[in-house]
Amino acid sequence: MSFIQKILNVLNKNSLKGNITISIPESDSLLEYNRDEFYQRIIVLLNEILIVKANAKIDRVNELAIVINQTTDRNIFYASVDEIENILIELSEIEQKLNLSQPPSEHLKKFRNAKDKQIALLEKRISEEANAQSSDKNIADTQNESFDSHVSEDIQEGLSVFEAYKMLEKAKKLSEIANETTDRKEFYDSINEIKVILAELSEYEGKLPFISSPSTDLKNLEQIEQSQIKLLEKRISKNKRLDVSVEQKEASDPYKDYYDRINTEKDNNLNLSFEDVEKYDMKPFDLKKPFVTDGNFTVIELDGENLQTAKAALILVNRLLTPYNNFYEKPLPTKITTDYILNQKLPYSHLRLNPYTYSYADREYPILLWLSYYGYYGNEYLYKINFDKDGKVGNCDLQFYNYTVQIRKNNNELYVKKISETLKEPPYGTKVLYVNKTKYKSNRSSQSFNMNLYDVERYAIECNAYVIREERKEQNNKYNLEKR
Repeated sequence: MSFIQKILNVLNKNSLKGNITISIPESDSLLEYNRDEFYQRIIVLLNEILIVKANAKIDRVNELAIVINQTTDRNIFYASVDEIENILIELSEIEQKLNLSQPPSEHLKKFRNAKDKQIALLEKRISEEANAQSSDKNIADTQNESFDSHVSEDIQEGLSVFEAYKMLEKAKKLSEIANETTDRKEFYDSINEIKVILAELSEYEGKLPFISSPSTDLKNLEQIEQSQIKLLEKRISKNKRLDVSVEQKEASDPYKDYYDRINTEKDNNLNLSFEDVEKYDMKPFDLKKPFVTDGNFTVIELDGENLQTAKAALILVNRLLTPYNNFYEKPLPTKITTDYILNQKLPYSHLRLNPYTYSYADREYPILLWLSYYGYYGNEYLYKINFDKDGKVGNCDLQFYNYTVQIRKNNNELYVKKISETLKEPPYGTKVLYVNKTKYKSNRSSQSFNMNLYDVERYAIECNAYVIREERKEQNNKYNLEKR
């Protein structure tokens, strides 16, 4: 424990009695101060202790004065009187250091002079309560007869200094509300209540030690009331402009609008029935299948003809990428996994139904073919192939290994718009390998995809043959590696 901290402990013990203490950081020590700074520090700390504790004692006197004015219990009354007297004696001993406007010794003298009158009021309250002969009004008047420890014996009974102080504090808070509020009702209620308080306090001018005249304050309030009303209207007008600007900012916030639309669109596409997508049936997928949902999407499992159609779509998209094989070194995906993801409610690959926009309008691409395959090393590929209202392939977003491909549609023909690679080694980031800057279909090979029911069988046979060839190539590669 530092030397200063030890002195503080002595000061705390030998100053005013109470629970409030003053402390300093553990880092303070005698070595950190020279002699003058040391004594100045002690003086400052002592003043802090005295002021803080004196304020706490004064608050306690205020509480006990209210008890004395209202209680009908003799034990409580005399205990409160003794405690007030002890506090005032204690404050009187250090009143020169506290620098109060009215010395505690003077309050103590007036308190002792008024004690007999307060005892008489106590006995009167006890008698009236026991006999229960007076009316409710008389009882209320008796209970409101106040004790004032700050003024002489000839002060009119009814309002103490403590009660007047509380009324002034309330008027101050009401004035702050009136100066800041933008609510007209709150403003006028506050002004009217301030007037009532000042009018009541005006009756005690010359009897209570007011710093300023309540009657003068009341006149000043009436004079500036119209100007305060004008300021209120300015605040209301300014607040309205701010509200409008905030609304405009929110309306122009692209992120807020985007997420609101996404959430609304998700809600619109949950709990779908066949009637919602009947007009898209057999274009080219059979939608007369059980609907599956995970709370976020409504999907249809890929099986039978739908699975064959999905395989055909995969092959045709791969054919569109074939002329660009010099930009990627990996083979294109050929497998479709229809198993369910572990601990998930949706299969790896499925047909996702999105017939509605956020405003319940028909989407340009109501059907999304979601194809993915997970190998031993994570997500090997993800193809998102959109189908329009007529069952034709539209925009596609493809990911396989480290490559990302954007396929777009122009003049009813598909073209590769962009190919990029995500670098997993320094310098990391994404590197663009190819981009069609004209934003029109590429001059290189492009294909459209217009499938119908008669094409399904032909594409299915072609798809199976392609898959068999790719599997044989893979087996031959493994065999050659093992042989080496």
